[in-house]
Amino acid sequence: MLNDPAWLNLIGVIHELRRDWKNARRYYGRAIAMDGAYEPAQQNMRRLYELYTFGRSVEPIALEVRKRDD
Repeated sequence: MLNDPAWLNLIGVIHELRRDWKNARRYYGRAIAMDGAYEPAQQNMRRLYELYTFGRSVEPIALEVRKRDD
């Protein structure tokens, strides 16, 4: 699972919600490194940058919703 950018992004979101910014950035970065076109992790990284730089962000936390194959 740690070779899936969606899982890495989710772990980053969990860290962000716990206010563990360092690990949130780490996991968003790992998701982006694995798939540079993975938009949810890019959006979350932008969010962290804006929060750190400007003290606020208009970006919502981004998660990928996947349908299960039944």
